[in-house]
Amino acid sequence: MALVLLAGGCTDVDDAPARTTSKRTGCGPLRPTTVAGRAPAYIEGGLDRFANDHAACAGVWLRAAGAGFVPQGVAVRGRTAWVSGFDGDAPDGHLWCTVIRLDLRTGHELDRTVLRGVTVDGEVVSCRHAGGVTIESHGLWLAEAGKLWLLDPDTLTVERRWVLADGIRGSFAVVDDRGRLGIGAFRTARRGWLDWLDPKALLAGSSAVIGRGDVREHVVLPPNTQGAYWGRLGEEEPGLWLTRSHTRCGILVGPSWRRGVVPGAEGMAPAGRNGMWVVSESGSRRYQREGGRPVVPTLVRLDVSDVHSWDRPACTV
Repeated sequence: MALVLLAGGCTDVDDAPARTTSKRTGCGPLRPTTVAGRAPAYIEGGLDRFANDHAACAGVWLRAAGAGFVPQGVAVRGRTAWVSGFDGDAPDGHLWCTVIRLDLRTGHELDRTVLRGVTVDGEVVSCRHAGGVTIESHGLWLAEAGKLWLLDPDTLTVERRWVLADGIRGSFAVVDDRGRLGIGAFRTARRGWLDWLDPKALLAGSSAVIGRGDVREHVVLPPNTQGAYWGRLGEEEPGLWLTRSHTRCGILVGPSWRRGVVPGAEGMAPAGRNGMWVVSESGSRRYQREGGRPVVPTLVRLDVSDVHSWDRPACTV
C-alpha cells in the first residue's frame, strides 16, 4: 500500500494576498435569472458575491433546501445530478442520509430517497450524514463515516453496502481516470486522508467489510478537506483537486496553489470540458439561521478555463 503526501494542500504555496476581481470578465456573478429553481422562503434579499464569482455561470436551488436539507456531495452525468446530504432540521438529530436526483436545466427534483431502515442482505441498516457521492460505470457510490453504499442511479435503490474498518472513513468520494474509487476522511485540527479502492474488486468479493487490505493507495490531505475532484482544470494536467471550507469560506486546492471558491464548498463534479459543479452548504437553512453566512445557491457551475489566474483566497480555513 503506497503512502503519498499531497504537499500542495498542506503548505502555504502561492499564498499571496488576494487581487481584486473588479476588472475580470466572465459569465458571472450569479443573478436570479442564472439560477434554476426557487429560492427558499427563508432567503431574504439577493445572492451574495464570493471570491472568483466572475466564473460562476449558473446555479441551482434545490426544493429540498426549503425543508432543511443540508447538501454535502454531488455527482453529475449529462444533465442529471445526484446530491447527497441530510435533514438539518431533523428532530431526532440522526441526520439520515438523503440522495436527490434532479434535472440541472430546471432544478426540478426527479426522485429522492432517505436511507433509513433499509434492508440489505436480510439486515435492517441505516445511513447517517451522507458525506459524499460519486458515479461511475458500476453505479452511484455514497460514502458516510462508517459505511460505503452502492445505489442504482436511476431508481436510487441500494445494491450493496460495506462497513468501513481500520480507520477508513467516508466523508467524501471521488473517482479517478483509472477507475479507482477514492474515499476521503474529513478532519479539522489534523490532516485528513484519501484511500483509493478498486470498485471491481469490491464487487467481485463477498465481504461486507472494507479494511486496509482493500486500500490500493493512501494519500494524506490537509485539514478541513470537504470534497475531491479528479480531472483537468484549465490548462493544468489532470489530477486531484480539493475543496477546503467552512460556511463562510471556500478554497480550491491545486497541486501547488490555492484559489478562492464558493463559500461552504463541499463536493465537486464535472460540467463539460471547462466546467465544474460545486455544491455548497452555506445557503442551507441550518446555517442561514445561525447568521453571517453568505447566500449562495445549493449548486454553482463554474467556468474553470482560467482557474490558474483566479484570485487567491482572502479567507482562511
